Amino acid sequence: MFDEEKHPVKLKDWIRQQEMELRDKVFDDGNAKYLKVLNEISVKEEAFISNSDDLLNKAVAHSETFNSLNEDDREFVEELLCDTIFHIEIIDDK
Repeated sequence: MFDEEKHPVKLKDWIRQQEMELRDKVFDDGNAKYLKVLNEISVKEEAFISNSDDLLNKAVAHSETFNSLNEDDREFVEELLCDTIFHIEIIDDK
């Protein structure tokens, strides 16, 4: 079952997952900026609330990189920061 509810997510775990999902695209300009923003946030914050503006708000508060992005890069990174995160719940009926 997919769950789009708001949940706390450990930032270090999220960064690791994003790096794994991006694989060979991790060094693309926009993705590299996104990951840099996440790492800057992780210096000040341990977690964020998924499916909310929490990660975006933390980027504004804690990321020098995010606050200095040009308009196009900022739109790209904002979209990733605000993307829906699906939480998978496994129900064992045994």
